[in-house]
Amino acid sequence: MILKCLNCREKIVENIKYKKLIRVSSDSKFFKPDGKIACCIKCGLIQKVINKKYLSEIKKIYKNYEMYKITKGDDQRLSGGLETRARRITKIIKKNLNLKKNGYLIDIGCGTGGFLKEFGNEFKAWQLYGYDINKKNHKHLKKIKNFIKLYTQKPNNTFNLISIIHTFEHVTDHFSFFNFIKSISNKNSKIFIQIPNFKNSTYDILIADHVTHFDKRTILSTLKKFLNIEYYSEEIDKEISIVGTIKNNFENKKKIISSYYIKSKSKLNERIQYFFNLKKLLSNTKNKIYVYGTTIASSWITGNFRSKIKGYIEDDLRKINKTFYGKKIVNLKHLNEKKDHIFLPFNTEVIKKILLKNKKAKYKFLYLNDKKYN
Repeated sequence: MILKCLNCREKIVENIKYKKLIRVSSDSKFFKPDGKIACCIKCGLIQKVINKKYLSEIKKIYKNYEMYKITKGDDQRLSGGLETRARRITKIIKKNLNLKKNGYLIDIGCGTGGFLKEFGNEFKAWQLYGYDINKKNHKHLKKIKNFIKLYTQKPNNTFNLISIIHTFEHVTDHFSFFNFIKSISNKNSKIFIQIPNFKNSTYDILIADHVTHFDKRTILSTLKKFLNIEYYSEEIDKEISIVGTIKNNFENKKKIISSYYIKSKSKLNERIQYFFNLKKLLSNTKNKIYVYGTTIASSWITGNFRSKIKGYIEDDLRKINKTFYGKKIVNLKHLNEKKDHIFLPFNTEVIKKILLKNKKAKYKFLYLNDKKYN
């Protein structure tokens, strides 16, 4: 059986080493290994191998999905600050989209409504709608001012703004998805998409229910079949944000000017090797550790080294004194500088920021100092 690319329908080649790695679900629960990831020989898109087993796995993940459990559904805050991701997205939209005073917004994959709430606080005369696979988060959504309805089936009306925030990377059929988006759009509808950026979202390939792993080239190659792209930004760390309008006619196969396979394959190999190096580092660590953070990275570390973990560290004060995998979450200042060892499961740039912020302290930080794999 020849495996085909989700973007250009060319052959994809599997990376065999990946299946040895424990995975994580996007709601930060570690997940069994034996996954399959591949790279397209033409457009270079990195993607999961979609088969019956994989579809069964992601169905199981969504059935038990609990987004932002520690903060009881509240949106996550961006690293190093108090601002939520939803708030930053709202600022980007306000600055770049020139929206009217009144309008209709639908958020695809709305979850607990973090973005709808922030958008509604800024655009107070807009009517807000959500779309998701079930109604389990309706209790959160109905508390949002100007929230009208949660859809689990295709709406019959169109919307001025359609937001697709950390949803498109979950999609297993791009043409079906954009046919759905087209059915709820008009010629003036703005479509806002945000996805993880493979370039610096280190742990993204380990997220079992993330089907695709885009960088700038592969996301533009994919979306240009469906959208007239008006705006591209990497303003938010680890994220790509795009705005466009729907095309009248979709292109069945976007012409790829030159192969991106060699470069993309190399990046994937390096990223996978990074995780094997990380496992080796922690396997050789004799001390119990505190892990910095309570998101995807920390979940993966926990899945591999649960017995070595003493607790977790958070800057987000909403999480302090709560638990993650049965261990207490504390603030860095509560640790003993002389005794406690702290593991930083981040890429080089984030590690630099943490070290700089704490340069006067004598914390025992542990991290993988290997730029090649970050």
